[in-house]
Amino acid sequence: MQEHQALPELPDVFTARPVVRGGRFEIPDLPGLGVDIDRAEARKYQAVAAERPHLRTRDGAFTNW
Repeated sequence: MQEHQALPELPDVFTARPVVRGGRFEIPDLPGLGVDIDRAEARKYQAVAAERPHLRTRDGAFTNW
């Protein structure tokens, strides 16, 4: 269900997606998980590198987030 939440954000990329009715996923007729993408549309979205968290304190010791 968590992965399903991202699907509506890119309707031009996902040509087939799971259907939810009554809070439950319907069993798809498509092979696999029932998800298909338009690869040409997906290529329009480029990945952007993000600054990773610095897991050290000012004195150089490791720390958590």
